[in-house]
Formats: sequence, structure tokens, C-alpha cells
Amino acid sequence: MKKITLFLFLIFALNNIQALENGITLRFTANHNDYYSELDSIIVENITQEVSSVLYYPDTVLPLIPTNIDIIEANNNRLYVSQNYPNPFREKTNIDIYAPGRDLFNIAIYDMTGRKLLSHEITLEQGIHHFTFFACNKPNYILNVTSDNYSQKKLMIQIGEGKRSSSEIAYRGSSAQNNTHQAMPRADFPYEPGDKFKFTGFITDKHDNSFYNIKTDVPKSDNIYVFDIKSYTLTIKAEPEEGGNVFGSGTYQEGDKTDIYAEAKGNYEFINWAGDTEHVDDPDSKNTFVTMPANDISITANFEDYDYPDDGEPGDGVTDIDGNEYATVWINRTEWMAENLHVTRYKDGTDILGGLSADEWKNTKDGAYAIYPHSHMECIDSEEGVVEAYGKLYNWHAVDNKKGLCPEGWRLPSDDEWSQLVEYLKKSYDLHNELDNPDIEGVGNALKSCLQVNSPVGGQCATNKHPRWNEHDTHYGTDDFNFSALPGAGRSMAGNYGGIGSFGTYWSATETCPLYAWHIIIDFEHGAVGRFGNLKEFGWSVRCIKD
Repeated sequence: MKKITLFLFLIFALNNIQALENGITLRFTANHNDYYSELDSIIVENITQEVSSVLYYPDTVLPLIPTNIDIIEANNNRLYVSQNYPNPFREKTNIDIYAPGRDLFNIAIYDMTGRKLLSHEITLEQGIHHFTFFACNKPNYILNVTSDNYSQKKLMIQIGEGKRSSSEIAYRGSSAQNNTHQAMPRADFPYEPGDKFKFTGFITDKHDNSFYNIKTDVPKSDNIYVFDIKSYTLTIKAEPEEGGNVFGSGTYQEGDKTDIYAEAKGNYEFINWAGDTEHVDDPDSKNTFVTMPANDISITANFEDYDYPDDGEPGDGVTDIDGNEYATVWINRTEWMAENLHVTRYKDGTDILGGLSADEWKNTKDGAYAIYPHSHMECIDSEEGVVEAYGKLYNWHAVDNKKGLCPEGWRLPSDDEWSQLVEYLKKSYDLHNELDNPDIEGVGNALKSCLQVNSPVGGQCATNKHPRWNEHDTHYGTDDFNFSALPGAGRSMAGNYGGIGSFGTYWSATETCPLYAWHIIIDFEHGAVGRFGNLKEFGWSVRCIKD
């Protein structure tokens, strides 16, 4: 159909008038008979200050700040992460990041349970950088942008469910430091509360010549809009101040919902939020949300100093529902199991499927465990002996079961927690994965049990009996932290067994997409700790951590 350009006077909906620091954001949309229609351009005039600006599709967002404020200039020494736009969104949305200087940033997306859906590392130069997020089938997301120097979070809300099986984030380029962008505050188009605005828009119409109707809550008189948006201050504090970092302070409108976050430092632990907590969703959660009232409020994160055991010190141990007892160990303020799990029941007493044939294993979507065949091992002649040596192998459906695989008060470590363990050991003990420095003992070697065929450590560490690692004269286990990682191998999706003595693979609680989940692997030929995503039907070992 022939395109007809319509001249429309003051007929655009002001959709989503949003507080931004001490300013507001105008988002323009048009509709015809309740259906979305594509804008061509919009002329925005501040009649009071006699300035105007033209927006061209798809840039139909105009952030405004008072004439005496320039947020970018005032904050050019810290990170700025815009709220995603549009928000709420369907399937994809945009994000802008202002980097105050050249830095390596990690852009991570989490679902509302805290599971990491994706992680993207990128070095950003000083200036404004633009990204597009493509959502999967989750309704809501948390965006977390971090570097060694900065951290910011945003809540993103999806309408309906996305069609993608996994999430993705794409880099769309950058703007120079002194440039402006649709999602950043603009000093070149100022306003003051009470200024009068006029909007004139153009639409390329494919249907008819009828006018488009709008509704708006913005007060108007004689086709002139007057803005006088009230905002209130949210102050976030830490008690004691050295106990941790807190995030979320800012200026918001009544009814705005914003996330707040507390991050403990050193030996401190987050306890709870105090102050105006009637506006806090969950005062006991370090990452929660505040609904802003029509007044200034102050919220304090309480931290408590805790005397954690040294790395490698034994923990109190733990017993599962079957009565199996496990040794535990402290590393990086976390108590880990020092043995592989071999429970046969969930926490609620329900049996976990076991004894499955290869075909049954391949086809089941229920939680299941397997026992590596003892015929592959020297000096072990029973399933009980295998379980005592290496534990059981579980598919991820058992790991993720809501009935609970780990003992009461314990849980599966997330992908982040496995990564934090590795990074902590690398930084704190100068342990590098072999790709970083082939001459330095790796994190994997330090976590391995010293039991190995002809181990250079000697003594009881040198053994041919299982459990033990295959022989290697460079990457042998030293068990520096009493973690005692063992090569329990695995069961493939097809139901086949392999790798006993060669590698130990441990599930995380984090899926990469509906079909895959993250796990770490330690093997006898390398000093590194590997990280991979694999199909949930594989059978791997499990280590739990204390809540």
C-alpha cells in the first residue's frame, strides 16, 4: 500500500516518564486503534527556554536534565549503567554503559533465582557504549556490570516469554566521551520544573489518513505540556562502614522499584537491612528491591565480623539422609565437602532413580544416579567399594531437583562459586593454571588428592590402588587445601562409562540454557581447572557447600 505521511499535532503518548538522577526521560510511542505504529520523527520544543530538538526513528527517547546539572560531567569518574530501554520489553532490549576510563568489564545476566545465564567480558574505552540484550524464556533478569573498580546492577522485566533457548548480549558500538545518546542525560536540551513543552510528530502510515488517539497523565492546557516531576532520595549506608560496599543510592520517583545490593568485605558477613525497611522486599537478602515512597528514605546494610577458619582447616563434617558421613574443609570462607556425594535419596526421603540401563539413562528426564563399574578398577571388587572410593555419578536432573540432593543446610555450588574458588586460589597463593604459566603448579594440582600411581610426593600418596590418579610426573596432586579431588570419571549421555583415574568432573547448580549446565573438570594431565557446559544427561560427581 502507498505510504502516506501524516502531520500530527500533539497526538503522541508520553509512555514511561521515568526519573533519571535529577531529570526525567520521555519515551514517545504512537498507536492506531490500540495497535503500535512506527514513528518517523518528533519535534520537541521547550517553549519556556526557546530550544528544540528533532528525534528520528528508532531514537524516540529524550532524557532531560535541569539546566544546572550535567550528569556525565559530574560523574565522569565513575561507572554509569542506564536502565535498559524499553523496560518492560519483549525478546530484546538495549543497554548503555558509560566507562569513565579504559577498563575490563564483565557484563553478566542472572535470572531471579540468582542463576547466571550469560557472562561477557569486554574491554571498554572511555565513553558511552551500546549493547543489545536478547532474552531467553525467563520473565525477569538482573543485569550486573562489574570491573575491578566498579559495580552496578539493574532489573530488567520481559513481557511474556522469549522464543530463544539461551540469552545473548551484542555490542553495538560506542560514542565519544563528549557525545550524547538517547539513553544518557542531555545537557544540550535543558529543562527546569514548570517549563512548557510542545510536541509535533510525523508518522509514515500504511493504512489510512485517520488521526491517532492518545491518553496521557501529564497535565496539559491549550496543547502545552507542563513538567513538574517530584523525586525523592534513597540513601544506602553500610554499618560498620568497613564491613562492605553498598549499591542503590539515588534519586527516584514515587512508586519506582529499584534494586539494592550489599557486598561484604574481608571477614565480614551481610546480616540484614535496617532503617526504612517497610519499603524493602526482603530485608534479609543482600540483593533485593526497594519501592520508593513519596519521601526521602535511608536504608542501612548491617555487617558482622566473623572469624573464619584458615584455608584447608577441617570443617564440622556433614551427614546425609542415608547416614553417610562426609569430611568437610574450609576454603575462602566457605565450607566444602571433601568427599564426593553418594546419597540415594533426596532430602525429603524420596528415592533417586538408580541402576538404569544405558537406554534408560539416555532417555530419562528424572533425577538419577549411577555407579562406575568396579570391573574397570584394580583392587575394588564391588559397587560398595566404588561408592566408598569415588561416590556416585548424578545427572543434572538430580542436581536441580527441588526435593534437594545435598544434606540439610547444604547446597550445590553455583558456576560463580566454582569460579570464585579457582580465582581466589590463583590470586591468594600464586597458583596459576598452566596456560598462565607452565612452570608454576596449577590450581587443579593443589586441589587434587595426592593419591597417584608413582606419585613424586612419595609415602602413602604413591599407590596403585583406587581411589587414585593415573601417573604423571608434572601435574600430580599435592592436596594443599585438603579438598582431595578424585578422578571419579563420568557416564555419558548414551550411558557409557569412561575416564576412571583420569579426570574428576563436578556439577554446578547453574544451567547455560535449557539443555546444558556448567561443570568444572580436573584431569591428571593438566594443572588447570577447566570449565565447560554439557548436556544435563551426563553423569558427573557432586560436591556440596554449606549454606
